[in-house]
Amino acid sequence: MSRRLALLGALLMGAAIGLPAQAIRGKVVEAGTGRPVSGAIVEVRGADGYLTKRVVTSATGGFLVPLSTGGRYRLTMRAIGFRPGTREAVDVELAVRTLPDLSLERQLFTLPDVVKFAGGSCVNAGTDRTAFAELLTAFGGALTVVEQAVAHGEITFETQVIERTVRGVTARQRRANPARTLDTIADTLHRPITNWPVHSLSVDSLKRLGFAVERWEDGQGSWTLYGPDPTVLFSPWFLETHCFSMDRPTPSADSLILRFAPRRRSQVGDIAGELVVNATDLAPRQLRFRFAYLPAALAGVTPGGIGGVLDFDREPGGIWYVNRWRVWSPTLSGRQRVGGTELEGRVVSARPDR
Repeated sequence: MSRRLALLGALLMGAAIGLPAQAIRGKVVEAGTGRPVSGAIVEVRGADGYLTKRVVTSATGGFLVPLSTGGRYRLTMRAIGFRPGTREAVDVELAVRTLPDLSLERQLFTLPDVVKFAGGSCVNAGTDRTAFAELLTAFGGALTVVEQAVAHGEITFETQVIERTVRGVTARQRRANPARTLDTIADTLHRPITNWPVHSLSVDSLKRLGFAVERWEDGQGSWTLYGPDPTVLFSPWFLETHCFSMDRPTPSADSLILRFAPRRRSQVGDIAGELVVNATDLAPRQLRFRFAYLPAALAGVTPGGIGGVLDFDREPGGIWYVNRWRVWSPTLSGRQRVGGTELEGRVVSARPDR
């Protein structure tokens, strides 16, 4: 019985939103200077606390949030390198409500300040847990800004995605050409990226199933491996079940590495990895992940041979995005590796949506 192993890199298409009569208009600026903060995430929640809309500020720091109904709303603003800000009790009637400028304070870190918190969330030695938790929150906020800017921003990122499949040749093919051991098939697609490029499951599903899920169809089993997204990486469940630590590559380096790994051995699929960020503002540079554990049914597969890398960049207008990514996994027949799949993508152009 054949089992296929594939790492999903699904990219979902977004839908355009119309402009109703009610809306909130505003501008996010840097406190003290008044400079516009582009690429900030603005979340609007209703009186019940549920998320109503999420938008990204433009190059001028402006935003317009269309609403389906009037009422009282609460705004939260997040941007890389800034402390989150809120605006309470924003009342909207049958009109566009224009707000005064919304200010965000800079949140800068110096290397000595950051490094003294290093040590990890699983050990006590020298770790200021309150400060470490604040840093983890900042890390998670930075990745969330990237994810939401891609999904809800005013920029369309066109990508080139190459899928390579490597598989072993048949015995007849080897007899005809003894030097031939592998076949490589490559497909190239061009499409917009409108979501986090590595597909994940909900936190509730990961709690039950892990990052490796077996599915059956027509008597044939296949395994699907999932990667992390910002919601998963910094969820209470992931923080409780994984160890986190920080280090600096060299004493003079301007970057920090946040490492994470399972707290204990897992009977389901689980991941480890690193997030590389700027030391001063915690802007993300790269996210690397790999499988640390796999289910017993995949005991013949090396977990570290499955994973991915995402590189981040900032476009001239200030929007942060995933610039390049690569994910890879083996292909199995039974419990033997017979090949592999690699998905490699990169942004080739960016244009305003309107």
